[in-house]
Amino acid sequence: MCYTFMLKKIHVNHRSLPPTSAIEALDCLDVGKSGIVYALDARRVVKRYEGDNDDEIDAEREVYDRLGPHPNIAGFLGALDDGSIVLERGQVLRDRLSEQTRTRPIPLRTKYRWIKQAATGLQYLHDCNIIQADVGCRNMIIAHGNLKLIDFEGCSIDGNPPTSSYEWFSYKPSTPRATVQTDIFALGCAIYEIITGKPPYHDLKGLKDARERVERLYDSNQFPDVADLPMGSLMLDCWHGKFSSMREVVERIELPRQSTTRSRHVMNWCRMMTVRC
Repeated sequence: MCYTFMLKKIHVNHRSLPPTSAIEALDCLDVGKSGIVYALDARRVVKRYEGDNDDEIDAEREVYDRLGPHPNIAGFLGALDDGSIVLERGQVLRDRLSEQTRTRPIPLRTKYRWIKQAATGLQYLHDCNIIQADVGCRNMIIAHGNLKLIDFEGCSIDGNPPTSSYEWFSYKPSTPRATVQTDIFALGCAIYEIITGKPPYHDLKGLKDARERVERLYDSNQFPDVADLPMGSLMLDCWHGKFSSMREVVERIELPRQSTTRSRHVMNWCRMMTVRC
């Protein structure tokens, strides 16, 4: 069920914020299509919109207006006079995955929990009639140990066409371009990246025709070999369109039990994959 909240202009104490004229002096964390994200402090970021992307700006604000607080959606913390928004800060999941090493891998149980949180957040979006249209580890953060979705500026709301696009390895051509199924397909790719540390067909990155080559593979139902991977069957079902809703995906995800032979075997496999990657 989706609960609607009114997006309030001020949710934060402005005495703790810099004047809008000083935002550009803050550390820049990311540059997107329509805005720049600055580090406000250890807990918050400021997203400042640039250019004339009014439709995308309005879309993101409408999403936060519609969603309200949710444990797997980055928190909206306020808005400044110039239209910039203050959001909960976390570490981008892709960066977190790249930091793991053979001697310090991310525990499999933690990865399972993050995957379920990602699916739960997407289920909530879909229940609110929102398709993210850019599902991936670059649009997920880890805050206080939990996974949360970010970046809604180009999503599809109430069936309207999105302005965002999936990453080159996360999309199987579809009509319409963004649906529940395309989000589920992209989640399968995100699950692959969370488990292995690398996105599908990462060896093709940098090639001019990488997107076209991967789309041809996907059109032929050729996907990465996941036979020996944790959650491999879940990935395949996401890619083969076996789920009709994100709720079904959430219901399929079970956290692994502690201290089993299977868990130890999988952890050894994850260490091996970290070295290979």
